[in-house]
Amino acid sequence: MEFLQAIDAIYSKRRQEYNVPDNNKDFSCHIPVEVRKGTYSFLFEVRKREKAKLFLLLGKQKVYLSDIQIINIILAMGKDDIDWFLSQFIMLYLEKGAPFQIALDGKLYDCKGIEIYPGDKSFYWQSDSEIDYGYFTGLLNLIFGKDRCWEEISKTKGFSKKTLYKYISLIDYYHNHTERSKSFLKQIGYPVSIENPERINKANQVFDDLKCLEKFDISLYM
Repeated sequence: MEFLQAIDAIYSKRRQEYNVPDNNKDFSCHIPVEVRKGTYSFLFEVRKREKAKLFLLLGKQKVYLSDIQIINIILAMGKDDIDWFLSQFIMLYLEKGAPFQIALDGKLYDCKGIEIYPGDKSFYWQSDSEIDYGYFTGLLNLIFGKDRCWEEISKTKGFSKKTLYKYISLIDYYHNHTERSKSFLKQIGYPVSIENPERINKANQVFDDLKCLEKFDISLYM
């Protein structure tokens, strides 16, 4: 059983325990999930409804970050850190990711992701929530692990690359202003005239078409 299937099983069990009718689509359960790598351990929460959402646990707050928010967080970092994250994404795309484990309901699931950030830094989210860089990389690994898991369950070839090619092309375009990313983004219909990725919520939909992967050449980033 893959860890996404384990989440579905927990959700179904909770529905049965609380006698939730089949037509009730609003029922949700909150499932703790842990990312482990070496001596590092990071706790998150999955809110499972019909779909699952990943939340960071920051004191008493639960914070959800969209892909666009994650991209903007990285773009707001210093040059060396942006380059570090970009190189990690490229390595994972090339199937050279770092091993880590997801701990869920007493079981461990082996995954591949990026390295834990090698330093003691943090950033503030919406002024009042401090997020450690290491914890942030734990969240990214959960996202990448989820994508890989769904590719295996659904037999959807390329799904594990979906988030990665979005992160790589947009971060490279807005940070490095390269022709390689500009050309790719124009090919898939992304409006490259947008100066700030905070404004690309609707444009973000162009990445959902996995046919875009056929146009993405990772060799240009090596």
